[in-house]
Amino acid sequence: MSAIRTDGLYKCYERRNWRGRVVESVEAVRGISFEVRPGETAAFIGANGAGKSTTLRLLSGVLKPTRGQASVCGHRSGTPEAAMCFGFVSGNRSVLWSHMTVRQSLEIIGAIYGLRSAERQTRIATLARELELEAFLGRRGGTLSLGERMRCEMAAAVMHHPVVLLADEPTLGLDIPTRRALRELLRGWTSSSGTTLLLTSHDVGDIESLCERTLLIAKGRVVFDGPTATLESQESRIRSIRISLREPVEAPHIADSGLRLVSMTEDEIRYEFSLEELSVDRAIRALLDQLGHRIADLRVSSPSLEECLARYMGERP
Repeated sequence: MSAIRTDGLYKCYERRNWRGRVVESVEAVRGISFEVRPGETAAFIGANGAGKSTTLRLLSGVLKPTRGQASVCGHRSGTPEAAMCFGFVSGNRSVLWSHMTVRQSLEIIGAIYGLRSAERQTRIATLARELELEAFLGRRGGTLSLGERMRCEMAAAVMHHPVVLLADEPTLGLDIPTRRALRELLRGWTSSSGTTLLLTSHDVGDIESLCERTLLIAKGRVVFDGPTATLESQESRIRSIRISLREPVEAPHIADSGLRLVSMTEDEIRYEFSLEELSVDRAIRALLDQLGHRIADLRVSSPSLEECLARYMGERP
């Protein structure tokens, strides 16, 4: 049985006038179908407006699809059975009560999910230890820093022992040390518990650190679905050459060399080429012949995952 499944998921937002007639229709999700297996960690990524958050809301049951189906652990999204199977954590919203202590918020959330008092206390103690929350339990939600709050949000999301975690930009707005610490906690927790993770994030570090699989969405459709490493390796034959200049020059076109001019400033020129068309030695030789003494420094590199994602999102319709 799939942990997460969508079949032809479609969502259209309509704006109506005062007479009830549709005056504008926006297709946010267009026939998305994918499956996430139990225990899998998957990134669900794309540009702003691609349909990521809408899909997560459809999975959580907050929104109803215009067409198609979404399910969690075999239960249709929006049903009580599905709600018991997943937790939802978001960097954009809080489920903690600002005037209550973290412990009180967790107790209420546990009660909502039907946990008895003794079970709630045991669960809070376990999560406080695993997520390092001991220092925060007695503090009010409104007094927490963003990093402290996100740890507590994770505890709230998994208070009821869900087997699926939907994470929407969980490191949004965090500084670098806090972001890394939260990733370590999340990676360790999902690994030890076997929880299925579906993550949306614009931070490439989240994807590389937490997700073995990547689903890339563009204009409401999945355009790539496979191992994260595969996404990067598909561009492994591409090389980038950055040239630092001693003096400004006009953009040189290297005729029939296989070099493609990507960008140029007064201080730097960047070219790209494919190893299938041109060797590194020949590329460097062609540039030295053209620019000679005006080159102060030359660096050859493979594209990063961030560059691969940007290329994929820019080239796909």
